[in-house]
Amino acid sequence: MNYFKIKTRPISGSNLKEVSKKMLREFHDIEQRTKRRPSVRCKAFENSKIFIGEYISHQNQKKRADRLRRLKFFPCAIDLIENTTEKPTEKVLKSGEVLYRLYGIAGNGQKFIVQISKNQNTGNKRLMSSFPKDR
Repeated sequence: MNYFKIKTRPISGSNLKEVSKKMLREFHDIEQRTKRRPSVRCKAFENSKIFIGEYISHQNQKKRADRLRRLKFFPCAIDLIENTTEKPTEKVLKSGEVLYRLYGIAGNGQKFIVQISKNQNTGNKRLMSSFPKDR
């Protein structure tokens, strides 16, 4: 697995309310750039759209501490999706969904993973999660 280095740093803060406020500001900036569903273009997938609308609902299913840890990497995930040229790793689930993982190094040197799922029926790709890589 190859790591792609980006300049964006994770969101700073130790309080979930503070971090989620900063993350939602980033999310709404992306939402205003698009006309319909919020999305970003990914170079690794031949410039196809990655929809990010389900990211928040997926993170709300996590426990509080885990959600804080994951939300911090949202800006890093967007930067990685938009700029990486590395090929993602691929895993096919029994349900027919395909999970892709992109690996990156944030501006502060911390390694993280971005997980994107693809629905086989529609072909749509969506950002599911971003989290730091544990040792």
